[in-house]
Amino acid sequence: MLVTVVAFLGLAGFQLWSNTSGRQLSDHDYITGKWYKPIAKELELHTKRVSNGALLDRDFIVDAASSPDRIGFHPRLAKALDDYITAVDGYNRSALRFSNRVVEAMRANTLLSSAVGNLPGSGSSIVIHPLPVLDPKKDPEMQKVARNLATDPNINISVEIEMPRWSHVEFGMIGRRFANDTQRLIRGLHEIRIGLSQSDVAVEFSNARAAVVAAQARLKAELP
Repeated sequence: MLVTVVAFLGLAGFQLWSNTSGRQLSDHDYITGKWYKPIAKELELHTKRVSNGALLDRDFIVDAASSPDRIGFHPRLAKALDDYITAVDGYNRSALRFSNRVVEAMRANTLLSSAVGNLPGSGSSIVIHPLPVLDPKKDPEMQKVARNLATDPNINISVEIEMPRWSHVEFGMIGRRFANDTQRLIRGLHEIRIGLSQSDVAVEFSNARAAVVAAQARLKAELP
């Protein structure tokens, strides 16, 4: 009888341990599937958008940081989420100010302003975002735009700011108005770079971008 009781208790203890271990593993899988993996994918998207000076969608990161599941996050991960949200907010404010300043400068530039006009409802358009105007690493992209204009003057240019979930069209430039001198586009953008590259708004944007990249790296390092 005693042997039977001991065996029963042993079996019950094993089942309790097994169920508890299974539940803990299930909780980990749940948090990993619901938060950790999607956060990693979101950060990959953010990396690409930051390289183009685009604003970042923070909603999913905020949802993760404010979720009741946060209690299951490691404290360092929870802190990294909070820090990243702060960095994203600062970056978005600076990116929007920077983008608006570049757009204003493009509208006012004498080499570009004569091409500004309403784009036709049909036809091809090349999109220019504000960052390439001030980033020397983006010069090949701008030269490609100029070559395309030389090849096909029916192509137009759409100047757009990449908001968190959409792209806002600021104005258009008629490709045919560069037909006789497509390098006029490059010279105009170069003038804007010289005028704005050391401005307060450009320095602020550069610092904010470095801060969000650093916060992103810390968050990535804390993901299991």
